[in-house]
Amino acid sequence: MFKFALPSWYWSAGLHDAKITHIGELTLPYDYKQKNPVRNCLILYINSRGAMFDTKVKEIHLYNYKILSLAAEIEGSWWLSDSLSEENGKYVLTLFLQNPKTFPEEFTFTVRFEKAEVIRK
Repeated sequence: MFKFALPSWYWSAGLHDAKITHIGELTLPYDYKQKNPVRNCLILYINSRGAMFDTKVKEIHLYNYKILSLAAEIEGSWWLSDSLSEENGKYVLTLFLQNPKTFPEEFTFTVRFEKAEVIRK
């Protein structure tokens, strides 16, 4: 199933039926003294109360990210499933989503990032 060990921050139980309430993007000051400075952060604000399995996830922070596929309506979308892989030392997360505005159409959102932090309740 996975070609690498899942990171400790990953929501391995699953977030099916969680809702992405909104997203935030931060551009951080570039600290040239660091070997690998954090340049930006994508924050996914999650309402996981209705999730089938992991109901404690509140926020997901993706550092040094690059959006690879742009989805029309991420905010307000329901999390159906996800796929996490590794590519050249970075993570690639693909979210399979469904938005009430476009129901029943499903869509994907893919982002590459270097590290992540999951904030739980």
